[in-house]
Amino acid sequence: DLDSNKAIGARLYWLYDNFGELRVGGSAFYGSDTTAYESAGIAPDGKHVTFEERLEFKSDVLALAADVLWRYSGFLLQAEVITQQRRLDERGRVGSLNPLFGEYIAPRDRLSWGVYGLVGYRFDWFGIMPYVLVQSVDADDIDASMRFNVNSFFAGFNIRPIDVLVLKLEYNY
Repeated sequence: DLDSNKAIGARLYWLYDNFGELRVGGSAFYGSDTTAYESAGIAPDGKHVTFEERLEFKSDVLALAADVLWRYSGFLLQAEVITQQRRLDERGRVGSLNPLFGEYIAPRDRLSWGVYGLVGYRFDWFGIMPYVLVQSVDADDIDASMRFNVNSFFAGFNIRPIDVLVLKLEYNY
């Protein structure tokens, strides 16, 4: 725990089980993310060792999510959307010098999000479930130097011969 700041998380959901199982929920997380290193050195008097903390990255993070799951007989529908908001502390907004243009570049505050939806049907025969999954993610890499957007489509089936074992064959585009 480099910043002595404790995170907090919460989850609430509503469950309705008169027409299959319908669960609608939401989650939240708030905390601080700190990357720092401690380096040893010699004090000015030359007789003592000193330790200095070098802060490389510090931000406050708020993540919010909403999800839905509906099971009816063998039918399964589930979806989720999640966002992450990251606000950098000015002391932890450590950047670098662009070697081509000689300008200082620092990471920026950012909002990332993702969403997915899955539809499937589990048959009694060997627990086979064909499914389709679509997802989209819009996010930065860890130091906010590159933004990426990924849209994916999956189709396949999984086999659950016993509860603790799932075999999967999947096509991804």
